[in-house]
Amino acid sequence: MSGDFAEILSYGFAQRALLSGALLAVLCSLTGVFLVLRRLSLLGEGLAHTSFTGIAVGLLAGINPVYSAFGFAVLGSVFVLKIARGGRVHGDAATGIVLAVGMSLGVIITRLAGGFNVDLMNYLFGSVLTVTSGEIKFAAVAGVAIALLIALFFRELECICFDQEYARVCGVNVRAADAVLALATACVVVLTIRLAGILLVSALLIIPPSTAMQFSKGFKGTVLLSCLFSLAGALGGILLSFALDLPAGPVVVLLNALLFSAAFAYRKFLSSADSPSA
Repeated sequence: MSGDFAEILSYGFAQRALLSGALLAVLCSLTGVFLVLRRLSLLGEGLAHTSFTGIAVGLLAGINPVYSAFGFAVLGSVFVLKIARGGRVHGDAATGIVLAVGMSLGVIITRLAGGFNVDLMNYLFGSVLTVTSGEIKFAAVAGVAIALLIALFFRELECICFDQEYARVCGVNVRAADAVLALATACVVVLTIRLAGILLVSALLIIPPSTAMQFSKGFKGTVLLSCLFSLAGALGGILLSFALDLPAGPVVVLLNALLFSAAFAYRKFLSSADSPSA
């Protein structure tokens, strides 16, 4: 078994898959903590479905689908913020509207273009084994930019996660912080589609932070734990997919879900142990 793994890891496609998985795992966990605490967990799902339209447009026009997907994801984030700020519509409802419209447009464009093809299916369900060195370099540069953006606005993002009114009193520009979070999410979603696919990308944004939150470690501790759980899920899931000859994206998501289940059960066990007996 160890010999088989060693042989697999000697191939370039396996090395690229693990490298891209580790990079995207960190980016997803960094962004996901803010989304979960901000109660915008579905934003990733909405932007992923909006980017589906961009991918369909890119494949139809013969341009790199990543670029068109990013444009549509940013456009979707703008619409979510505009609708939510317009009053009477909360963020989750605004996300649902954008999600439905984005997916519907994507299906219509795909139909007009002659139906689904292999490339589009790879974006729907992920295909980390086909990631190229150029895509990894692009993801690395974009990842550094996203990490710097989050670091630059870390205090503002932390404040709006817990109390927006208090953040305003402290001089935080809530609208600007929301825009930064939406932009970072759009970038991460588009980059992660190659690993998990449009249909599963939101799980990588939500599950690792939710797992980390089962442990009381403060905000920065939660961010760190989220990164660690996300790395374990991504790398372990990709290796398991090699061993079991299964698609990497779903295996990564299921392993993350297993880690969450274990953390949740552990938290419940501690709570029951600390509670006084009847």
